[in-house]
Amino acid sequence: MPPSFPHPDYFREAVPLAWSREAFEKAFFPHASLAGSYPGLMQWQDHFRYALASRDAASFLLAAYDRYAYLPLPPRPLTRESLEVAFGWLDLVNGPDAEGISRIEGLTKKQADDCSSWGWPVRRVLTEYVYDREKVAGLHGDPYRAKRADVNHLLKNQAVSFRPYRAGDADACRKVFARWSADRSARLEGSTGSLLLNHAEKAHDRVLAEGVSWGLSGAVVEVEGDVLGYTFGARLAPDTFGIQLEVADLTVKGLSAYIFSRLCASLEGYAYVNGGDAEELPGLAEAKEHWHPVSKPDFYAVDRRP
Repeated sequence: MPPSFPHPDYFREAVPLAWSREAFEKAFFPHASLAGSYPGLMQWQDHFRYALASRDAASFLLAAYDRYAYLPLPPRPLTRESLEVAFGWLDLVNGPDAEGISRIEGLTKKQADDCSSWGWPVRRVLTEYVYDREKVAGLHGDPYRAKRADVNHLLKNQAVSFRPYRAGDADACRKVFARWSADRSARLEGSTGSLLLNHAEKAHDRVLAEGVSWGLSGAVVEVEGDVLGYTFGARLAPDTFGIQLEVADLTVKGLSAYIFSRLCASLEGYAYVNGGDAEELPGLAEAKEHWHPVSKPDFYAVDRRP
């Protein structure tokens, strides 16, 4: 068990997630959610310590922070027995009265229904937005008229290029993030979204420095020779690509739409693109709806029995 994790003898074995990408993918692929993928977890390692553990025939993803712990994903396989094992460890770490702290996140609707039928309390925690890749790439028809006009305006008035991310782009991307974050912070001052932005800076830094080693592919957009946007993502399932990060200079009309549609155009072989959740921000949820998602899967948490 990693030394930063308590009760090392509870599981048969446990290793830091950073050392066990192959084992994690074997146990948890395909990924139902963007947040539950390997890159989706690793970008938050400045805030959480992750370990991949096993006991009996089940695999467990553990996350520790301060003196507490939770599971970002349900055990694989999810059974009554593996659920009991998971909460047994959480009780040891958090104490038996840690209401709202001892939890398992990332459950699909089917998994949440199973847990509920076994007598465990469940709650919805987020909704992700999934798009038809080909429709977003082509921007055809009335539903995409506004997005198509924005992209055409950009391409008509400025020289724009979309190319793979290189390590030398990191500093330029950090400057783009700083401007993007400052703009959004001004709009979100005092909200949960503002707090999430503060945490996001380290996550973006991690992705820019290490994301390729986690299996992410990245791209940048240059406008008149300057990097003004970037995006990173990876495979979630055989037919689905997940976008982990997408940042654009918000002062450039049409740039965000161009990045999303151009990325989708580059992803031949995938039927769907998961654009992530709206972070409980009404404005972001509205923006995601404008791209006409084909599905909006909900994900749940199961809490310790009262």
